Amino acid sequence: MREALRRQFDELMGALLRDVAARLPYPGADKFLRQFYADVAPDDILDRDADNLTDIALGHLNFARYRKPGVPLVRVVHPRTRDDEIALNQGIVQVVTDNMPFLVDSVRMALNSRGLTVDMTIHPVARVVRDSAGNLLEILSRDENERTDTLSESFLYIEASSESSVEPISEIEESVRKTLAEVAAAVNDWHPMQERLSSVISDIGSLPSSVITQDIGEVRAFLEWLLDDHFTFLGYRKYDLIESDGEDVLRVVPNTGLGILREHERDQISTAFSTLPPDVRKHARAPELLILTKGNSRSTVHLPTYIDYVGVKRFDDNGVVLGEHRFLGLYTSVAYRCNPHDIPIVRHKLDYVVERSGLEPNSHAEKSLQTVLQTYPRDELFQISPQLLFDISMGIVRLQDRQRVRIFIRRDVYARFVSCLVFVARERYDTNLRHRFQDILTEAFHGDSVEFNVLLGESVLARLHFVVRGAPGRLGEVDETALEQKLAEAARVWGEQLTSELRKSLPNRSAIVLARRYRDAFPLGYREVSPVAAAAEDIAQMERLRTPDDLSIRIYRLVDDSPETLRLLLYQLDNPIPLSGIIPVLENLGLMVKTERPHRIVRSDGSVVWMHDFGMEHADHRPLALHGIEAHFREAVARTWYGEAESDGFNQLILGAKLNWREVMVLRAYCRYLLQLGVPFSQMYMEKALASNSEIAMLLIDFFNTRFDPSLSDRTELLEAYADDIVSRINEVSSLDEDRILRLYLSMLQATLRTNYFQTTDDDGVRPYLTLKINPEMIEAAPHPRPKFEIFVYSTRVEGVHLRGGKVARGGIRWSDRREDYRTEILGLMKAQMVKNSVIVPVGAKGGFVLKRQNISSDDLKQEVEECYRIFIQGLLDVT
Repeated sequence: MREALRRQFDELMGALLRDVAARLPYPGADKFLRQFYADVAPDDILDRDADNLTDIALGHLNFARYRKPGVPLVRVVHPRTRDDEIALNQGIVQVVTDNMPFLVDSVRMALNSRGLTVDMTIHPVARVVRDSAGNLLEILSRDENERTDTLSESFLYIEASSESSVEPISEIEESVRKTLAEVAAAVNDWHPMQERLSSVISDIGSLPSSVITQDIGEVRAFLEWLLDDHFTFLGYRKYDLIESDGEDVLRVVPNTGLGILREHERDQISTAFSTLPPDVRKHARAPELLILTKGNSRSTVHLPTYIDYVGVKRFDDNGVVLGEHRFLGLYTSVAYRCNPHDIPIVRHKLDYVVERSGLEPNSHAEKSLQTVLQTYPRDELFQISPQLLFDISMGIVRLQDRQRVRIFIRRDVYARFVSCLVFVARERYDTNLRHRFQDILTEAFHGDSVEFNVLLGESVLARLHFVVRGAPGRLGEVDETALEQKLAEAARVWGEQLTSELRKSLPNRSAIVLARRYRDAFPLGYREVSPVAAAAEDIAQMERLRTPDDLSIRIYRLVDDSPETLRLLLYQLDNPIPLSGIIPVLENLGLMVKTERPHRIVRSDGSVVWMHDFGMEHADHRPLALHGIEAHFREAVARTWYGEAESDGFNQLILGAKLNWREVMVLRAYCRYLLQLGVPFSQMYMEKALASNSEIAMLLIDFFNTRFDPSLSDRTELLEAYADDIVSRINEVSSLDEDRILRLYLSMLQATLRTNYFQTTDDDGVRPYLTLKINPEMIEAAPHPRPKFEIFVYSTRVEGVHLRGGKVARGGIRWSDRREDYRTEILGLMKAQMVKNSVIVPVGAKGGFVLKRQNISSDDLKQEVEECYRIFIQGLLDVT
């Protein structure tokens, strides 16, 4: 496979070389083309055509036609797509500069800091010939070594992209130029910085050792060790420690800055030192010769890690601190690979720990301690005090692979970060746990950011090293015992957490039984996003399910949800809930379903519960007060799902007017009756009129309840007040149609003589149907002739009317198939009966009903007719 790619690559290079001769006049352009793509992975360019690759290389070479040594060329452009449109989310970076170390990594870091992802990098280093004015004269091949008048130049081509539009081109160019300047400063001053450190080493020998707490010989050895390829020097500065306004400050010694610390006019006083808390600044006067720590900013050169800080204090003959030599840089990979017992300063700390431990040489405990010290984070070994290293190391040894959570904390002497070693059972470690630990530590210390490193060795314990950073002095104090307990709680396996949560609300035995039943029931996707507190609530809902027809419902809202958001959980045994059935129910409640996540819960006995989690918003983006609607909403969903309530636009009033499902049924029933009277409005139009005037809808229900609630005695004045208020509000309605609809509703309520709304069943339940006894003479919209009384029966299964010509009347009841106008049919039959029986019984009556359920089989039709007839007759009897 690789050989085939290489053959394709060679063929492509041949095509490019045949094309290049006529396109650029520079001698050696073909040599440059070979060098430009020589080190590029074939996979990166084989999907491009020859013209594109030629344009990239020769365009870069043309960009380099004029450059003075020491002055980098930088250009950033947006590429064009195949449709010749500008790709605003992509950028091409071209650099031509003196060849130097760290160039590619540093430019990539600069682009990453701007939110750009590097997709491809081409970095040939070519030997070129330029004249004194910087004009490009010739490019040499790699094997032409006899020339001495050449320059070694880096040609850096980078393609980068962003998820959105990249930052302004000028800002990216400025960032790259600044990075190149810092790289050049660090590289050019490399040897002067080493020489400065050598000079510092020489001066150490004359210091008064009697007033310095550290071993001067060991400090000298450590500084010499740095020079031996163990430290990448990036910057140096010399400071004087002086007193200003009664406080210690570090002042830059002019003309001492090297590398990235080359001083500018504004750099007279160390702002980093001045912002430290007063008790921390006191360390500057301490008789410690060497300071090893981390800087408070990331390196912009070579690697994007926090800069290592090596400070060597300056003393006078009496041991008074005069200032410091400050070296900034990065420990090299060699420094991290070498044996810590070979590192000056560090080796003394290790010897101190082993000697003080008093452990028998070559014993199991002593070998465990040596392992701890050998694998201890290298940066920590440089910075930690011997005493604290002893305390932490022995604490780790005492763990003895016990699977418990422990945390060991070290605070930076300058109060800029806190280093935390956290041990947890290896089998419990995963990325999610690490994120939970990060969040806990950030919150506990009031940190701004967290770095981490994970060690998974042969031990049964995983070691996580966190560095929590924050503004100097703002990292809060913590109760380490409480913090450790919080981490332990976060590390407990999900089943253990669930048992603990269930015990908060249930007896111990019941909690254990349920924990065993559900410990392994929830899928991983659920456990990753749901806390155990939510699982305990879900279990309570699932335990209510008895049959596959049962439905359990819970509504909730997350802490960061907007006021327009509502979440719904539905639970059902055996089978998932069909979305085609439940989503229309939710939409008719005035909601938009934004998300739906199903979870299949398999309990320990093999039974399955399906849990559907819906994320919804109000269709009009209005806030939803969860406290005021929870019970009504939950019951409305259940009643609609079980077929006890209809799913239509009237259900918007449950959220909009805070009505319950039976109060909505009253308004729906009046709508159905008005349709039978032949009003010129559709049901959908009447739904909209009430939803748009929800406060009037609430008053209509208040009027209805006041008129018919048997617990009320004196209601006349209250009814008049409600009627006046309703009329007053209707007068303010701008739509003429809505005005007419709302007045029809009020007249219907006033014409209603009796209802079974407040009657209960033998088991104190509500009637599954609604009956209204109405005087049609009081309804202006009722067509003529108007019976003396009408009884309207409404339910989800049947609708019907019974029309009576007087107080006492007789007549039959029929099953009608005229769903849209069965009242007209019954009215005609009543009139015929009155004419036919005028001699015997001058007053007639007639009733009829229609079936509402659809698609009834012929086998079930007879039973349905009989049941609807029973409901209709019972409804008539309720108000007779």
